Amino acid sequence: MASQFDNNKLGHWNNLVEEYADVLGRSENRDLAQSWQNIEKMLRQLEELEDVAADSENPDDAFAAQELLERVESELLQLEQDLEIARGLNWSQFERQLFAEREQSEIEEMQELMNLWSPGTYSSVAQSIIDHAFRKRFDVLDYLRAAFNFDRTKAVRVPPVGFRYDGTARWENQNTGEYIILDDLGKIRSYGIN
Repeated sequence: MASQFDNNKLGHWNNLVEEYADVLGRSENRDLAQSWQNIEKMLRQLEELEDVAADSENPDDAFAAQELLERVESELLQLEQDLEIARGLNWSQFERQLFAEREQSEIEEMQELMNLWSPGTYSSVAQSIIDHAFRKRFDVLDYLRAAFNFDRTKAVRVPPVGFRYDGTARWENQNTGEYIILDDLGKIRSYGIN
């Protein structure tokens, strides 16, 4: 008997777990990660029950498999809702502003690029990026991409050695006016064009 919880559904839920890996990985969301592990156990049980039901003439075996299938689907739907809520709750107000109306793939790209940034004097990296992108009239994602793609091989470092009074170094491309400011750990503080 083929599993009623087919491979398409399982693929969807595995993709969902990958999509929410950042949420599941946070210590405050241990309960959600545990829920997913429990659901995986139930899926294995479901497969075993369906195999038994296929070889059995007892209608109770098929009924037990159907009941477990319904429970698995219900718990998966609840987990998806809980993950969505947890993601939103775990975002700061600036992250919510930053990610508003973005596709999931864009949010993931932005989060990856934000790892290259330092908050500097701001309360968070998200606040820093929002402010800098707004003042420099960039779309936030375009701003992050431009900073990431800055070519330091064509730029002059100021100061040539060491760091400025605030612990940063500025790299400036004299031809384009494009610049990037990095802290002493190599994290981006600002990017722009003069």
